[in-house]
Amino acid sequence: MTRWPALWNWRRIRRALGEIRIVLVACAALIATTWIAVVAMSIGAQGTAERDASRDVATLGIVIGEQVTRTLAAIDQTLKFVAYEFLEDPSPDRLAELVGAGVVPMDNLVLLGFVDAKGILTQTERGPDKSALDLSDREHIRVHLDRRTDGLFVGKPVLGRASGRWSIQLSRAVREADGSLLGVIVAAMDPSYFERFWERAKLASTDRIELIGTDGVVRARNSESTRALMGGLQRPELPVIATNDGGHFRDHDSFDGVERLSYYKRLENLPLILTVGIDESVIAKAVASQQQAYIELGAVATLAILLLGYLLRNERSSLPTSAARRTAPAGDYAMRSKPFQKDSPCTIRTTASQCSIPRIAGPTRQAHPSSVKAPRSRN
Repeated sequence: MTRWPALWNWRRIRRALGEIRIVLVACAALIATTWIAVVAMSIGAQGTAERDASRDVATLGIVIGEQVTRTLAAIDQTLKFVAYEFLEDPSPDRLAELVGAGVVPMDNLVLLGFVDAKGILTQTERGPDKSALDLSDREHIRVHLDRRTDGLFVGKPVLGRASGRWSIQLSRAVREADGSLLGVIVAAMDPSYFERFWERAKLASTDRIELIGTDGVVRARNSESTRALMGGLQRPELPVIATNDGGHFRDHDSFDGVERLSYYKRLENLPLILTVGIDESVIAKAVASQQQAYIELGAVATLAILLLGYLLRNERSSLPTSAARRTAPAGDYAMRSKPFQKDSPCTIRTTASQCSIPRIAGPTRQAHPSSVKAPRSRN
């Protein structure tokens, strides 16, 4: 029987093992690359989320700022119109006539009144006021009596003496042609108007919109306005932060203790600053959700790579045996595949093709008696 080609088969095995190692190294490299990408995307998710949140809060701040500006500008136009009418006709019931005729709307206002040059309330939208309330100590009246401003003044929220309700005081002076003061037109605005309007923004309950004066006093909020106004909520740090027309800042709200990513916008031609803040915990949850998605994707990719490597390994490891069977000599394969038979017409020596065929015997020749030698005696 010929020798099994051990040396040749060992080389095939070594070659197959080398190919298996290449497969394993390739799989390890792919898995490492996958998780490096997962880590990079997870780190980038934080920056992406903050950039998106900053863009969204800035857009929202600009839009809401324009809405507040238009609302206050409309009220200021009303005050200008009433001031002009008072210069023409300063009768005691002039305000009631204008409101009754529908010329002056009261949609967002709690009270509309006229205060004379001494600071005494003389009439409201309901008619002449007989109480003669002295409002000369109120800031929104005092600034005009002292001529510290000539335009629209947005005062602090106060509990109105005439209306009995919390309101934002907007006032404008009425002056004669020579500059002398005829009186002050006062519009008390309901701060909940902004709260109702801002609810349409569909913000989270912890997100915040605030209208703050350059004096640091909060005028309106998108939630809990009454409690904030009654408590005299102030944000003295904001006028210091808001040095430009708009910008981002990190905000810790002392009122509710929430950390927010906020955007401020100074309203044009108004002593007001609007802020919009998004709860940072909401941003963190969004980042965590995105990172979890990346980790799950990396796990799926890893399993797919391991499965592919396993299949390739099995395929390569089966190559030596199959190759040996295809290339082994025919006789050796026959010897290993077919058992020896006693009754075989030939004697297998080394291969199935090598055998000795017995000679066909002829008639048996009998030996001559003389040729048979007697056995030699032992003695």
